[in-house]
Amino acid sequence: MQKLYSIALALIGAVGLMNLARIDRTNPAVDPAQAIEAHTRVPSNVAGIFRRACQDCHSDRTEWPWYSAVAPFHWLMSADVYAARSHMNLSAWGRYTPEERTNRLIGICEMVVGNNMPLWYYKPAHYPSAWLSEGDKKAVCEWAKEEAVRLQVTQNLSSEKGDTKR
Repeated sequence: MQKLYSIALALIGAVGLMNLARIDRTNPAVDPAQAIEAHTRVPSNVAGIFRRACQDCHSDRTEWPWYSAVAPFHWLMSADVYAARSHMNLSAWGRYTPEERTNRLIGICEMVVGNNMPLWYYKPAHYPSAWLSEGDKKAVCEWAKEEAVRLQVTQNLSSEKGDTKR
């Protein structure tokens, strides 16, 4: 019994020490003019899917759950959010070039249809909101494809206008 008590005390002490190493987990200010909604035609159903299953990691609107303040979850969640934002940030869509936007739109479809997003370990803690139905996947993919085409057409029209001015 004494050994079990010592192990439990050591674990509590280790968790306490781990919580001294903190990572900033605040959200940067969101400029609505840079958000994806300001630069694309996101239908309400796709916007809803993004809100419930994507924005916690892929935007500056992260809702940090209580357990994200406790190590080691604090470190893991912070690392995941910052990595996700660096890959694609829905709050910073306006900062991407047209080529980067097209690549991200294609990536959105590939990741969702391939069941790579949301991440497998994110889903259990966010059931059922992060679980995408086949209808959700289809809606996101169809939107992403349409938006990529629209972006390409807009880009081609802009370059043609630039050519006529020369």
